[in-house]
Amino acid sequence: MKPRLWIVSELYYPDAQATSRIMTSIAEGLVKDFEVSVLSAFPTVQFEPQRDVQKVEVHGGVTIRRFLSSRMDKSVLLFRLVNLFTISVPVFLHLLTRLKSSDRVLVVTNPPVLPFICAAASSIRGARCVVLTHDIYPDVLLPTGILRENDAMYRLLQRITEWLFGNVSDVIVLGRDMKDVVENYMRNRRTGLWVIPNWSEPDRITASKRSENSILREYGLADKFVLQYAGTMGRTHGIESLLECARRCSNRTDVHFLFAGAGVKRALVERACADGEAPNVTLLEFLDARHQNELLNACDVALISMIKGMYGISVPSRMYNIMAAGKPIIAITDERSELARVVEEERIGWTVRPDDIDGLVAAIDLARCNPSLRADMGMRARRTAESTYRVEPSLHKFREILRRESTQHVVAQ
Repeated sequence: MKPRLWIVSELYYPDAQATSRIMTSIAEGLVKDFEVSVLSAFPTVQFEPQRDVQKVEVHGGVTIRRFLSSRMDKSVLLFRLVNLFTISVPVFLHLLTRLKSSDRVLVVTNPPVLPFICAAASSIRGARCVVLTHDIYPDVLLPTGILRENDAMYRLLQRITEWLFGNVSDVIVLGRDMKDVVENYMRNRRTGLWVIPNWSEPDRITASKRSENSILREYGLADKFVLQYAGTMGRTHGIESLLECARRCSNRTDVHFLFAGAGVKRALVERACADGEAPNVTLLEFLDARHQNELLNACDVALISMIKGMYGISVPSRMYNIMAAGKPIIAITDERSELARVVEEERIGWTVRPDDIDGLVAAIDLARCNPSLRADMGMRARRTAESTYRVEPSLHKFREILRRESTQHVVAQ
């Protein structure tokens, strides 16, 4: 009889967001080894094709149970806390009444309350709990300005996080920089620490001819040098730096910035477009997953921009499908981050420090003037996506970790 695995993630199929696709791939990739049940919220954004979403259903061999939760504006801190409460309480009660000591629980850190309630329920029921760390809390609250390092609340949250990382059986992080940060929290050496990167989807995302791209044609960008930011525009993303760079490049009629995505900072791009501050900026409306391949190919260079102070706190998953699309990357990030290390090690783009607008303009000029260099970087990016960042090796690591019975401390390389 297969052991039972509970996967807890607010976002799951058929939600189209990146976390949903990642967690769906993990769940469906482990059904041969485990009896997999997923606890999630109902979808938060539109998806295609439209259909009714049931409270309980089986998809891809996985039993999915969805809980109603509030949908208040996440940009307002109080509303965000209400959202967290409404999803966390029913998940905690469900686990508390159904977990067995032989079960495993895999929980992702978004939203940040879920790992704590899963760890508590697992501890009470004697089950193993594994935390998949997509963002490190409370560290992310410092660079975003929500808390300060000397705030009593921040210090309290640090102590709680130390308890979490020290009392679950294993912690999985997405990059080498995240491993450095999490190790500082892990005073309990019994906890296993593993690095498992996210992956590309090279069978779904492929490089295509620029001349055939419908987005470039529709928006009159076929003859422009196009820099694209596609993905979440949240508090941790350096949208301000990109807009300032666009303003400095506004007199260059051949350079254009293309934005696509949602998030609290989308309003900054909307305002810049409405005020005429950045005539060389185009902001796309929502595009679902069916159009992702066309979107990622609608540029010459992809931009990934993080704010200052994000070292080890998050690894942007978007870089893997950008590589699958065969696009070079300009990474605005800490030079020691996983993103910067991948770009430099694989020779697939340029790295610039956050807030270094002069450096960003220089990198753009270098990319614009060297089409053969861009082509070489794009080919290397595609090969790296195909050979290094595929789902199967990552699933193998998840499988081995979740099969383990002991909890001796292990640090993965």
